[in-house]
Amino acid sequence: MGTSSYVPAGIPGGGASARGLAEETPGACKDANTMVQTAQGGGLCRKIPRLVPLGVVKG
Repeated sequence: MGTSSYVPAGIPGGGASARGLAEETPGACKDANTMVQTAQGGGLCRKIPRLVPLGVVKG
């Protein structure tokens, strides 16, 4: 990955391209709850319990 600047806002960041950085912005993602409700309503999936991690082990 190269380093670049997100030019419109003048924010330094690292990414292969400005398009790649744009995909990482918080506004680029849809609300997961809305997506699940829509998919379930369309018969594409069924809801299961949401799992929350208790901790993370790195090493």
